[in-house]
Amino acid sequence: MALSSTLNNDYKLSIAAVQTVVPTNPTDPRQSFRLTVPQNLSSTGILQRRFHVLFCYNKTRDEDSGWLLAGRIKESLGRALQEQPLLAGRLRRCGDSGGDLEIVSNDSGVRLVEASVEHKLADFLELRDKDDAGAELVFWEDFTEDNPQFSPLFYVQVTNFTCGGYSIGITCSLLLVDPFLLSNFLKRWADLHNTMFSRTDLPEFPTFYLPKLGKSAGSSAGLQMGSNEQKLPQSVIFKLPKKFPELDDKNLAALCIKEAEREVATKMASNFCIFVKAPMGTLR
Repeated sequence: MALSSTLNNDYKLSIAAVQTVVPTNPTDPRQSFRLTVPQNLSSTGILQRRFHVLFCYNKTRDEDSGWLLAGRIKESLGRALQEQPLLAGRLRRCGDSGGDLEIVSNDSGVRLVEASVEHKLADFLELRDKDDAGAELVFWEDFTEDNPQFSPLFYVQVTNFTCGGYSIGITCSLLLVDPFLLSNFLKRWADLHNTMFSRTDLPEFPTFYLPKLGKSAGSSAGLQMGSNEQKLPQSVIFKLPKKFPELDDKNLAALCIKEAEREVATKMASNFCIFVKAPMGTLR
């Protein structure tokens, strides 16, 4: 798979492994919540809507590598999913095959993708149009609309660059979480990861360390990047300082819309939704 049409054809993205990360302990009792979606799913594309996050890191120490991080991620992510098991769940039909959809924490797991690209991280960061290239660094497979219960809702992709730098691409269905919940989960996961791997008595390599298992990065037949090649919508999240003029939601929304239009260089639609997270965590 080519990294992007904006890059030279010599630069190829290769998927080395696809694993599944499940909560460290079985979820009991199972959690679930029902979704209200149109009957004709294909006409709305609602199942394909997702939230992307891409983090890029330079190599700072000799032992740094995306392969090492991916092995450790499998351990720390399992711990984090134990606290948020719905992220490791799946869609399923309620009742007969024509019933409503619900998300159930059946511990089917998050997909962890390990990949490499014949490209330097610095060159990628200097691209004028990183959106198309960046879409290849956040793995996603479109839902099978006839049988959506077999499709993961959450993907993590760790991509190694030739310079030793790496990226972490996270993709999550918007049916599952909103950006606020996802950001809180990522912060909690990062805290758990740092706590687990800050000890001095750690083994040199994690249990799930791909190079040590004798695997070499190569193209994986049958794996596709879904509809990442399409133009993706953009999200803009605003964090307001503590000392901020008192504004009602309407005036606050107007300021956010003005800033969002400036950020993405386009006019917003006349109808839209805005989420406001209050200081005490209330979402309205």
